[in-house]
Amino acid sequence: MNPLQPHRFLAAFLPALSAASLAIAQPAATAPPTSPAANTDATPKPVNILAGRPDAEPVRASALLGAAFESQTAGIRFRPPADTEQVNRPKDAIAEYVNDKTSWLLRVTRYVPPTPVPLTEKKLDENGEITGGLLGFMAQKEHQANVSGKVLRKDVVNVDSNYVGMIAMRFNMGNQRWLRQHAIVQVNDQLYFIFVLTTPAGQVAADVDPAAIDAPDPGEKLAVETFSALIDSIKIVDRTGIKQDQDQRLYRTRALMVFWNEKKLTGMLVPKQFFRILKEGKDIGYSFVEEMPDTQLVGGVGIRGIAAYVRAHTEEKDQQNRRQVLDIGSYRFVSFDQHRETFTRSTVLQADAPGGPTETHNSEFGNSVLETRKIFAGNVGVRDPNDPKSPPMRPSTYHALDVSVWGKDATAEPTHIELPPFYLPQASTHFLPRLAMEPSFTGPRTYLFASYVPETRLLMMRYVDVSEEKELAFAGQTFRGYTVNERLGLDGSITTHYLTDDGKYLGNENKDTKTTILPSDDEAIRKIWNNPNLTRPERLQPPKESGAIPGSASQQPAHPAPARGLPPPIQ
Repeated sequence: MNPLQPHRFLAAFLPALSAASLAIAQPAATAPPTSPAANTDATPKPVNILAGRPDAEPVRASALLGAAFESQTAGIRFRPPADTEQVNRPKDAIAEYVNDKTSWLLRVTRYVPPTPVPLTEKKLDENGEITGGLLGFMAQKEHQANVSGKVLRKDVVNVDSNYVGMIAMRFNMGNQRWLRQHAIVQVNDQLYFIFVLTTPAGQVAADVDPAAIDAPDPGEKLAVETFSALIDSIKIVDRTGIKQDQDQRLYRTRALMVFWNEKKLTGMLVPKQFFRILKEGKDIGYSFVEEMPDTQLVGGVGIRGIAAYVRAHTEEKDQQNRRQVLDIGSYRFVSFDQHRETFTRSTVLQADAPGGPTETHNSEFGNSVLETRKIFAGNVGVRDPNDPKSPPMRPSTYHALDVSVWGKDATAEPTHIELPPFYLPQASTHFLPRLAMEPSFTGPRTYLFASYVPETRLLMMRYVDVSEEKELAFAGQTFRGYTVNERLGLDGSITTHYLTDDGKYLGNENKDTKTTILPSDDEAIRKIWNNPNLTRPERLQPPKESGAIPGSASQQPAHPAPARGLPPPIQ
């Protein structure tokens, strides 16, 4: 990559930069000491030179901000604007806050460039070659996106020991004038935090050039003060302890996986299971599970392992109190050595809408393979004794996951991910609470896995904490057993699984989502639900005419409209 052309690797993150931001850092000062008044009976008079002194600013700044937000996963802490509410963040953001009444929007993202990028322009060598900085590049792109706007600020300030690049832009969109404030917090040349605050900046006529209007209105002044206080509240979280904890978890994870042999995996299978899904104590759905030994034909050779079939059905109301019905059918296979997996998943969402019921569906196909390949190794490699001219090679382990998704409305790009040694296959994720409870280990233990999450189509860190054996209470019963806490990421919502001391699974609960899953039977579920589908979902197979195989990048197959809430492969 030419270092003089940073735009090639910077352009990837621009869609997340939907707005720019500004902060005005004001250095703290201390008021000069004063001596006691000579005449204590005299009425004190204000001293003009102390009016608006900087040491009074923190009180004002504190009132402008809300409660602190901290993400150990991202490694940052800050206080958002007061009277803003945190909303469900997009997958490419750390946090997002809004105030619908004032039309304020704050978005915080984390940017890790593929190669080091300086904050400002930097001379590369004695020949005078200069590489463009992130600050200048982003300011240029913001101006290109709003050519009629006016860049009010582009400079660098300090917050604690970090440099912060500042960009401010006022522009017009329709009859509304907007202020975009942007702060680029540099941790180093390979890690930045991007703070974006978009706020109204006063009404203007449609035919008025916003660049010609320089006087801010009171709302704009408040936005600048608030963002300045927000930037001053930023703290970079020390992740040293987090990294050490992760390393220790990974050591224990590799030790745990040694026990996952054929005897362990087949011994925990339950042929048929029924579960109730409750939210705030009310039934919202059910699931049916079948677990069994299985064999996959890969390259003409039977790969033995275990499989889990799951059919789940839920019915809830959206924010507009409209009914939504979600049906999911999945098949997940993993070999005994965890080196191969195949999984399929079909999702159907039916919802009431003003124009009538709507329905959408998609089908997901995935597989992963761990194999040994020969790679070029220079002086340390070995040549083929039968071919003296062959290059020196050495064996190398290669583990990768391929996932394809075909949907009714759109088809996503195929996903290819190279996997770490602590990757957890989809079937193993299903069995995880029972796999994590290993009697050979005494006392509480913690683990860390990498697992693919279908909802985000990303590889995420899965934290698992297993308690010591103790007396527990769950779902109205007391017993002796274990809890297995599971969460995605350091800040993820915790799901607590309950198991007896002999490994029997008793269900789980998530206090954040207020959901509980309890074991049941078919008779009880049929009393709650009218005509529930308690049959095993079939394995999804891409249509023959598509030429697709699980994990391939073939064209989208032509699925007909699903009947009775499930696509044809699952009916």
